Amino acid sequence: MLTGGKIALVRAVQGMSLSETFMRGSDSTRQVDVTDPLVGTRLGEYEVLEPIGEGGMGVVYRGVQPVIKKRVAIKVLKPDVAGDATQVRRLIDEAEAVNSIRHRNIIDIFSLGQLPDGRPYVVMEFLEGQPLDTFLRAVGRLSLPEALSLLIGVCGPLAAAHRANVIHRDLKPSNIFVCMGADGERYLKLLDFGLAKKATNFAAGTEQTSRATVTGTPNYMAPEQARGRQVSGRTDIYALGVMTYELITGELPYTGTGPVEVLMNHVSAPIPSARTLVPELPLELDALITRMLAKAPEDRVPTVEEVREAFTAAAQTLGPTPGFQSFNPVSGDFPAVMQRPLATPTSLTHGTADTLLSQKSLRLKRWPVLTLSLVALIAVMLGVIASVPSEVEAVAPPTPEVAPVAAPQPQPVIAVPEVVPPKVDDAELAPLPTVQKPRPPVRREPPTVEALRARVLKLETALQRATPAGEDADPTAVTLLRKYKVQATMLETSDERAAFVKTLDGFERSFLRD
Repeated sequence: MLTGGKIALVRAVQGMSLSETFMRGSDSTRQVDVTDPLVGTRLGEYEVLEPIGEGGMGVVYRGVQPVIKKRVAIKVLKPDVAGDATQVRRLIDEAEAVNSIRHRNIIDIFSLGQLPDGRPYVVMEFLEGQPLDTFLRAVGRLSLPEALSLLIGVCGPLAAAHRANVIHRDLKPSNIFVCMGADGERYLKLLDFGLAKKATNFAAGTEQTSRATVTGTPNYMAPEQARGRQVSGRTDIYALGVMTYELITGELPYTGTGPVEVLMNHVSAPIPSARTLVPELPLELDALITRMLAKAPEDRVPTVEEVREAFTAAAQTLGPTPGFQSFNPVSGDFPAVMQRPLATPTSLTHGTADTLLSQKSLRLKRWPVLTLSLVALIAVMLGVIASVPSEVEAVAPPTPEVAPVAAPQPQPVIAVPEVVPPKVDDAELAPLPTVQKPRPPVRREPPTVEALRARVLKLETALQRATPAGEDADPTAVTLLRKYKVQATMLETSDERAAFVKTLDGFERSFLRD
């Protein structure tokens, strides 16, 4: 049952998502005022060139850094909402969340500032391409290789966000941008962290801002999010499951006549099977989607990394397709091995054979032809060699007669002197000393929970003593100690306690030692 009866549905950044600011046509944006007083002015080191998009809460401008000609997008809140503390806080939280993750497939925010009239603004990278929802409306249902290729690309930045304890809370196609690089390479960017939530305890989840307000988009909202309960990384996995269903079947799993009915279906309606619409879908993928859409968070796939591994395993069974070099879903680093090639939507190729994330596989297409040619050449050479012995036999000269050999004459027997072994000293026969194998280090049991709690209190006392009289303690250190107090009450295994010891050691080195 939904909380509060009447539900306040809040869109990310209230009125205009970041994906609507890039490469949108006039059909999806209102007419902007070309006489805007901000055009031609300087905001910090950036020059405002022209407005490129407008929504209910803000205006987005195209800007440039005049010296190095770097293009940027500048988002400014409108005067009538600039005094809304919730919207200002959301803008700041978005910039903080993005910079705490620092992943190449998440939109970068360079600067946060304030206009002379008090309106806040953010400066972010300018993207070229189109949002994923626009692409889906144009092409409809994707083929299975195309869908898996896109979904694997989404898992990377989402897993990085979860590693930084950031819950997106508004994952959907319109917040995923298909970018075009200068060399024609295509890649994804995850946008809109305006509703992102920083979790104190990521595994256990975190409370929403208000149980009376439901934040997110109804079509992709997890049951616990719709009911105003605790959210966690599995809340994003549910939204990823909705996207997976949509990309593979071309339809949403739950619909309704209005937002409330859609939310009620997410909370209580049976989970639909994707195989009903796509009978050729492998059973393993259908089971994965069902598990991602489980009503209870604890019944879902626990991590995005596991979802990505399942997607990759499914893609590897689809046969050879144009490939791309896979990247680590957490760090974004390239591994040493290549993943099995995956497909790229043909609608994104514009007549070329490049893929979503790399074009390096184009050169690999020549290898099958070269291999076949080499095999044929070896077969011909073997045939020639096999025919050579018969020709040699045909022209071989006659074998000459061999003269009889005379019987050997008896040889005199020579006496061999007896060999006496040298005398060996008893010391030389002593056994070799036994080599002692090094014993494995004994693993020490980490401190108990009570001892770790006591250490947190000692660190708090030490921080107070290290703070000069009349000054406030370092707010970052104070916040961390509050967090450690909570964590110290939730340690269950010895591994968790050992990791917590390292955390406290790092705090002591950072804040209590010169």
